Amino acid sequence: NLPSKERQEVDAELMRTPHGLDGMCDRELVDTVRRLAYKYDSLDALTRLEDAKSGRYAAVFPARDGMMQLAGLMSVDDGLAVRQALDEAAAQLKKAGDPRTLAQIRADVLVDRVTGRKPGEGVKVILYLVMNDRTLFQGSSEPAHLVGYGTVPSNWARMMVAGRDPQDRERYRGLVSLKR
Repeated sequence: NLPSKERQEVDAELMRTPHGLDGMCDRELVDTVRRLAYKYDSLDALTRLEDAKSGRYAAVFPARDGMMQLAGLMSVDDGLAVRQALDEAAAQLKKAGDPRTLAQIRADVLVDRVTGRKPGEGVKVILYLVMNDRTLFQGSSEPAHLVGYGTVPSNWARMMVAGRDPQDRERYRGLVSLKR
């Protein structure tokens, strides 16, 4: 977004030491260009940074293998605060002997904090799972459809309705409702 004159100055500064770019990864190069752009256009950059906050969002998308992907855009201070909180919680749990990877712990802590569930507790959610009666009652292999996600395997769908083990089945009995 720099005017032509400032872009030329950034290019000239980058090319003063062209070998200085050798070995730079994409992230380092982007940061170097950003630093120079801010140097030559700091007033407009501040306006753009402030205006960008209005574009913040959070979204959740279906991913493969029964997973969902969380994406979002937030201000740098909020993003760093989220990352720091997740890293601190993960490090603390890992130090206490948690066998999960740091990435797994961060994901679980994020879900815990966003949903309000207690660690180790299941997530309370309403799932709209569409399947035919043969799949539900007779063990058919015809896939089911999970609204908001897409096609899911029949055995996974039955497990969601009945529970993973006998103690789940007792608990699920009062939580599951069927609709024709």
